[in-house]
Amino acid sequence: GGLQGSGEPGDSVWGDLPPVFEVMVGREAFTRPWFLRHADSTLFHTRDPRHSREEILEHYLEQTDTARGNEDQWGEEEELGYEVLQPLLTLFAGERGGKKWRHQIQEGWKAASELRRQPGDGADLVRRVVSRALEEVPSDVLDAR
Repeated sequence: GGLQGSGEPGDSVWGDLPPVFEVMVGREAFTRPWFLRHADSTLFHTRDPRHSREEILEHYLEQTDTARGNEDQWGEEEELGYEVLQPLLTLFAGERGGKKWRHQIQEGWKAASELRRQPGDGADLVRRVVSRALEEVPSDVLDAR
């Protein structure tokens, strides 16, 4: 067993922790990753980065572009693009537009995969799918810090 809580600032679960060197957050990091935005200040008493989801998405896509390395890999591996998109599915979990975002990512990738014609198209398709899905998210949710 472990401690259960929302992980939000002020949640008593943080006060219940003895001094620790590591904390395992489990499924919450995957199902509702935005709760980690306060992890630095809550756990380490340092300043949170305070990035918006839009900034996080842009950084993630830049890292994806850098990491993909071999352009041919994007065109040859059908699942690679979806593996890149999968961690983004729950970025807006519990927020207005979150379900539409998730649906748009899933359906957008299916449609984009069918349209892919040439090796190397995968990275551009990932960006197009994300861009289209962002239309479903209200700006105040996207810009929240």
